[in-house]
Amino acid sequence: MGKTGSIEREELKYYLNHWGFRFNDETFNDLWKILDVDKDGHISYEDFQNSVGKEISPPEFLYFRQDNTKNLFAKCNFPLCWEQ
Repeated sequence: MGKTGSIEREELKYYLNHWGFRFNDETFNDLWKILDVDKDGHISYEDFQNSVGKEISPPEFLYFRQDNTKNLFAKCNFPLCWEQ
């Protein structure tokens, strides 16, 4: 939402709620601890890989902002896809 290149706590709460997932604060905090692997207060692409797994297909990489990464770019082979 904030175009920071990562997912913030309130963003995750908003989208989980929007998608029909209802968590109490304790359960949400447990989920956040799993996803925020490096404990820096937001979920980066690296956190996502380290918590969910490295078996992310290349097109899924494109859901994360490409301009705020540490030289982690994937080439998009689709004609309507934006690139760096």
